[in-house]
Amino acid sequence: QESLCTMATISGFVEKQGKVNTGWKRRWLALFTGVNEAVLQYHGNADSPLKGVIDFKDVVEIVDSRACATRTTFPHTSPKWKNVPPSQRFAVITSSRSYFFLAQSDMEANKWVAKLKDALELCSQTSA
Repeated sequence: QESLCTMATISGFVEKQGKVNTGWKRRWLALFTGVNEAVLQYHGNADSPLKGVIDFKDVVEIVDSRACATRTTFPHTSPKWKNVPPSQRFAVITSSRSYFFLAQSDMEANKWVAKLKDALELCSQTSA
């Protein structure tokens, strides 16, 4: 049985757009990777109960800030971007939902996108 590592590959606070209440909420986001798998977990705070999990087996695309700034349509739903620099935006698209995030800085957004793309590539290689 393969398992995820217990240490997050990357973690930190971001804002996430809600699915039903489409307002933005501060969330603790943590990416865990392992052999052949990766999951992205989000919590209210680092030590609070889990609010959701994105399994990378379902992820079809990571959308970086440049693409978020120019893209006009997304599958499943549309973002309601806050008035923040487009360079702080990123999205995770799964087969059933689009997740929209705002990082605290351009540098943080770039770090998240790089790690998320690495995780997606890892999962894509092993499922091919």
